[in-house]
Amino acid sequence: MSNLTPATNPCIFGADPLISRFLGYRLPQSMILSGPKGVGKATFAYHLARYLFQGKKETFSVDPETPLFGRVSMGSHGDLRVIQRELNTAGKMARDISIESIRNVVQFLQSTPLEGGWRIIMIDSVDELNSKAANALLKTLEEPPRKTLIILISHSLGRVLPTLKSRCIRYEMLPLNDCEMDKTLAHLLPQASRQERGFLISCAEGCPGRAVALARLGGKGFYEHFLKVLKGVSSGDLRPVIALIDQLLAQPEAEISYDAFGQFFSWWLARVVSFLSSPARAKDEEDAVVLALLHKHSVSFWLDFWPHATKILTQTQEYSLDRRHVLMCIFYEMMVGKTGFVF
Repeated sequence: MSNLTPATNPCIFGADPLISRFLGYRLPQSMILSGPKGVGKATFAYHLARYLFQGKKETFSVDPETPLFGRVSMGSHGDLRVIQRELNTAGKMARDISIESIRNVVQFLQSTPLEGGWRIIMIDSVDELNSKAANALLKTLEEPPRKTLIILISHSLGRVLPTLKSRCIRYEMLPLNDCEMDKTLAHLLPQASRQERGFLISCAEGCPGRAVALARLGGKGFYEHFLKVLKGVSSGDLRPVIALIDQLLAQPEAEISYDAFGQFFSWWLARVVSFLSSPARAKDEEDAVVLALLHKHSVSFWLDFWPHATKILTQTQEYSLDRRHVLMCIFYEMMVGKTGFVF
């Protein structure tokens, strides 16, 4: 499994149309970079930061062997600030980005650039600002200092305040096509076979981050195991669920695996819901499992369960919920067709 992160990834695929809009052109001082989660927005933002810091207009890439690449990757460049959710005093991930983080941005912008060039603020993601932080950011967006770029990363533009959106130029990152995805996964997952990459591409819907998350869980082997678990759920047997949860939480990086499962499960539920608008006969094992579950409960249950399960899985750490309890409750809710067992 690749250890590359958006900060350390030296390659970017599928972003040529967006890159061409920046090479040699005057940049806005505030921008929103939007697109589905996992499509590569943060990776692009780091590449854009290095492009500006290197001061060259003719090339977007920076040699990964240079000190500049390393300093940006490690977060030690004096004129770059990356704002994300942080651990609170209890050691848990905060549920949002606080106003204190934005106040630190204001202080940073009031100081003199340490390296005499651009100062760059990256907020990943703007969807996670609390209301006070969002309002504080508005004042900064009104009159940012000269040679300042504020990059707001958004997975869901509908969650961003209209007043924030009105102060930024919006750029959208589109899902990658299959050819771009294959090149990306060959880079991110060099040990994966062509067959495995093909499976991941079919599941990821053009988002490399989703493919990597599924690969972290075990790829095609995990997916086949997951379908067997769902067969048990559809027939009222939770024993396979217990085995899956044990396997998931026993991994060395259980928190990362849990987050990866949350992304995967939300994607899978979206596929389930898509069956509601176009019912069909089962063409393969997956279709048969989905249809068995859909016939088990009402349409309204599945429409409610998708956002409910996604929200609970996302907020487990924020509310200090027990992961095993959350997973058991979610699968139990799927089995009985009723929500509300998590809390």
